[in-house]
Amino acid sequence: MTIVKSKTISQLHKILWKAFSEYIRRKNADRNGYVRCCSCGQIHQWKNVDCGHYISRSFLTVRYDEMNCAPQCKGCNAFRQGNPIEFRKHLIDRYGEKAVLDLEGRKNYPAGFTRDGLILKIEEYKQKLKGLI
Repeated sequence: MTIVKSKTISQLHKILWKAFSEYIRRKNADRNGYVRCCSCGQIHQWKNVDCGHYISRSFLTVRYDEMNCAPQCKGCNAFRQGNPIEFRKHLIDRYGEKAVLDLEGRKNYPAGFTRDGLILKIEEYKQKLKGLI
């Protein structure tokens, strides 16, 4: 924790993203480590997919929202700009349309990440990862 406290806000976001992304990909993987792309359905090893966002991670309020994120193949995430139509269908199937509309409404809420808040989220996702491994 002491090392984390000496990091900048930007560095803390990078540390948090690494833990959060790994958690999203691992929690959706089967016991053999395979995961299905939320947009196209292709199956890949969890290490070979991205943690895709339905709503761009540039919207800080939903950047680390587990509902906004799912394993996504590199083709959908990078080359199809996140394949948002299929991603949205996946979210509706998983959470329901009302929850997706709520998520879409939250994207413009103000978001402020304090140093302590980021450190707490880093610890939260490191613990969640330990629970999966």
